[in-house]
Amino acid sequence: MESLDQTIRKIEEGGGRICVPKMAIPKMGWLAYAEDLAGNVFGLMEPDANAK
Repeated sequence: MESLDQTIRKIEEGGGRICVPKMAIPKMGWLAYAEDLAGNVFGLMEPDANAK
């Protein structure tokens, strides 16, 4: 799996948008929400036990 940052870049390059920017969930990982071209909102997560 790619990093969340790379996935966010690909979404934006493809015309989607980030609804909720990348945020840390301490000791769990990184979370963001995006919207695709059809208006569907979905979550993205990258596990990272060191997230703060």
